[in-house]
Amino acid sequence: MTRTIHADLLAEQKKLAYRPALSVVLGDNNLPHPSLIKTPLVNYSANPTASVNTGTAIIRAHRIAGIGLQVQRITNPASTSQWESWTTLDANGNYPALFYTGSRIVLVYQNTSTNDLAFRTSDNDGQTWNGPYTAWASAPFTLNGSQCGISAGQENSWFVFADGSTITAMRYQQSSNSFAGSPPFTPFPGTVVSTSGIYLGRNQYQLAVVCSDYASWTDSAIALQPFTWDGSTFTWGTPTTYIGIQGGTGASPAYSFGHVSLHQVGSWYWLTYAYVASQTAGALYNDNDTIVAVSNDATYFTAGIRINQAIADKLQVHRWSDGKVYLCSDKHLLSSSQVTTVTASLQRIKALDIEDIGPMAYAEIHLDNRDGTYDDLAIGRLGCDITINRGAICGTTERTVARETFVAARFTRSLDNTTLAIHAYNYYRLLELWHAPIPYYYSNITLGNLVESIAALAGIHSVTLESSSIWATMLGEFLIPPGQSAAAALASLQDQFQFLTRMGEGTTLQALLVSSSPASSYAFGPTAPAHPTLRAEDSVERVAPDITHAEVIGSNAGASSIATDLQFETGRQFTYRITREVLTTNTDCATAATAITTKLLTSINRSEVVALPAFHLQPFDAVTAPDGTTRYIARLRETYNPASIETLPRRTKQVYRQTITMAAIAPAAGARSTVDTIAPTIWRKSDFRKGKLVSFDPTTWKALVWLDDTAGAVLLPVARHLHPATLVAGRRVAVMQFDTTNPADGLVVGIYSGTNYWQPFDRLYASDGSPAPAVYTDTAGRLKADYGLDVAGNITATSDVYPRSDARGLMTRLVDVIGTPTDHFRSGSIPSGFAWDAPPGRNLYYNYNSDFLYAICSANTTAFLYKGGAWTQTYMRNKAFTARIALCAGLSSGTCVERVGIRFRYKISGTWYYDQLMLEAYGTCQTQYILKAETTVSGKSGYTTAPFGTAGEFVTVRLLYYTNDVVYAYIYGEHGISQGLGAISGTTPAMTDAQVGLFFQNQHASSYGVSLVDWFHCQF
Repeated sequence: MTRTIHADLLAEQKKLAYRPALSVVLGDNNLPHPSLIKTPLVNYSANPTASVNTGTAIIRAHRIAGIGLQVQRITNPASTSQWESWTTLDANGNYPALFYTGSRIVLVYQNTSTNDLAFRTSDNDGQTWNGPYTAWASAPFTLNGSQCGISAGQENSWFVFADGSTITAMRYQQSSNSFAGSPPFTPFPGTVVSTSGIYLGRNQYQLAVVCSDYASWTDSAIALQPFTWDGSTFTWGTPTTYIGIQGGTGASPAYSFGHVSLHQVGSWYWLTYAYVASQTAGALYNDNDTIVAVSNDATYFTAGIRINQAIADKLQVHRWSDGKVYLCSDKHLLSSSQVTTVTASLQRIKALDIEDIGPMAYAEIHLDNRDGTYDDLAIGRLGCDITINRGAICGTTERTVARETFVAARFTRSLDNTTLAIHAYNYYRLLELWHAPIPYYYSNITLGNLVESIAALAGIHSVTLESSSIWATMLGEFLIPPGQSAAAALASLQDQFQFLTRMGEGTTLQALLVSSSPASSYAFGPTAPAHPTLRAEDSVERVAPDITHAEVIGSNAGASSIATDLQFETGRQFTYRITREVLTTNTDCATAATAITTKLLTSINRSEVVALPAFHLQPFDAVTAPDGTTRYIARLRETYNPASIETLPRRTKQVYRQTITMAAIAPAAGARSTVDTIAPTIWRKSDFRKGKLVSFDPTTWKALVWLDDTAGAVLLPVARHLHPATLVAGRRVAVMQFDTTNPADGLVVGIYSGTNYWQPFDRLYASDGSPAPAVYTDTAGRLKADYGLDVAGNITATSDVYPRSDARGLMTRLVDVIGTPTDHFRSGSIPSGFAWDAPPGRNLYYNYNSDFLYAICSANTTAFLYKGGAWTQTYMRNKAFTARIALCAGLSSGTCVERVGIRFRYKISGTWYYDQLMLEAYGTCQTQYILKAETTVSGKSGYTTAPFGTAGEFVTVRLLYYTNDVVYAYIYGEHGISQGLGAISGTTPAMTDAQVGLFFQNQHASSYGVSLVDWFHCQF
């Protein structure tokens, strides 16, 4: 992708001397510069509006409650005297949309009395209106602000609206003054909140759509939905997600977008939308602002700029005949003006210095200001585009090539004001400066489209991809977290897919692929047709650069985890995808060893040449050095300094210089164009050591690594930080490589056992990708399965089960939620403070099986183990009773009903009432539970669940007497099931006494019930 150059200039720049041609152009950057003119506007309605620009007038429409649908005509937005008064057209009109056919204005709205979609027309620029006419009688929906108009000629303009997840586009035909009878529509993912559309030309249209619940990963999103109409066929295209954000719910999102508006301004497209963050719905803080984004293709937009205005309306954009852009809503008016273009010729340029370190480039330009020409140059031009044209005079004609576009970053005047210095950087710097204010999430997107999307967020609207199949690689998910720069996000993709980026012509970002054997596009040397040099020298860098890339050989999940730790520690985003290569045989290992050794022995051979400028060259162009080797340009500096001409010898009596640094750049060995989804769950910087490979033996796979430890750099063998069980002589190692420009960096991450699997690192974790074998035993005899363990059968533990870093056990963790059980039966009697009201009768065992109450009820009996007193509502409030209980299965014959549960009793006006929650088993052999709530309190009603669990299994039940005097029920199963069963509806009246406790019941004359209570917890 070498830049093209005119044949005359190509020949001229190879001469020993030439006359330079140079100019610097400062122009507008095509970005919005909105400034608030007025708010509130006169007679605003506080309702969403519509507007259209005919070229000679701006027509606005809105609805005012109690008055109706109104229109306004503006013949000059800069003059308030030419803002005509509002005119009421329809007292029942609402939800207006406007479009212009080129000779007719069409206003579409909904009659709120009949629900008709009505429209009116004006053939005299909005001075008078015809109609109303009917587009859709008694429409079965309400527009509700989802409508928009698209101006596209007399027979192809459109009225678009949404009803839930359905978008409908109705085509207007001026010849018959009607809308197409069979409107095309499409089910859209989620619920459409707002739409706006434009005509792109060549039968192509683009809609901007705000949608809630657009996908599983977002509660609110903005998508660009294209469609085409060729005069006979209507086709919906594939939507492109601009932005999506998650938080809260679709009905009540923590973050949401709205009031979207899409307009064309010259050759650019402006997208405005509202952004709202609700702390009540779960956002970190409240926020309400309007954002303006731009694009040069109406598909990939910048992240936008905030205008610090909370606008509950579409901010509509209109470019007036004087070039000024107006942004208007019902209440606000803003304007944006482009800066005028200024060109500095060669005679004005006192010095120029451009340093391009690929992909970043910086420029410093000094202009002659002795006559005051540039006194006001800096006004309004911070951030403007700078084009630097360089070249030579070929015969009598100037031939120049422009560097990539630069951005003005600083203007500095000399103390005597005779010189103005301009400091600038190229557009790649925008990727580093832009940091995500909110999460940007992409799902099922190709690598090429993702690169374009990331670049557009930062303000780079044009991307060129070198021909390759990797750009079609589908990525399942990609996240740019808040605070991360676009450059860091792009770097993660570059490391994975082994491509480079640079700025090409203008503001185009180029994505290039590197080759181990690149083809030369230009040559430097002493003989024609090579480009002559002033100086050439070997400047090989003997010091290894910082680690920039990680590569894993082997299927080791631990190795992948340490690679991601490295990227995290060096400042890269943690959404890295690590390429992994599975080596299962000695032959595979030998092949990988050869690749690694080749990289280690490859010299980078950096060299530097100084010459007159080769104007078309850029970093990452492959060129031939004077020694005949072909390498990539790694760095390029270009200077122009006419003041030095008197002190230079003849050959160098040229004021132009170009210094080029060349280096070997090769793709990392084993790079793949596939995506792995390793995402470690634990970051352990203390477990990671940076290191440089000192020696490597491809025969024995043994290596020596210099590790940078906190205690100082020490020379250590490869076994450093491996588990003691892996320290077996002769085992082979896998080496992880760093830095694509200098492969002499490396770190040993695991060893090969010599059979068919990799021994994993100790204490390194990843959330997927378990190695084989899945478990191993450490020196203490403990079984390790740090990457996950799936067991088909049962696991029996002789003691409690303790998750990692938890010394309390799973049972204790459960009761942390429901209260610590303090009342047990180990003492062989009922706990202190409790008493029986009619014990179970037949048999009652305490201390059964070490810590159970084992109750066998006599036929047709009810027992109640309770605690109580002269308790009032005030005492009862916000207290709960919890118990772990079970009913035994298979101990009864015939049909029976057995129950065990929790009961609250209250004495109300001298009579006892109760609320109770119980397990009930019934039927032959009692094999299934149901959960049942009963009440005798007036105004309450019990309920019964569907079958819940199997008889014989324990469940934990809970009753809570809440602060509103309503009792709530809960159940926790032993298999991860939990249910909040809600309130036993109704409010408990005032009481004088109350009791709480366990009850047991058997409702059958010829059988008995068996109940178990493990523990209970009483807050009363």
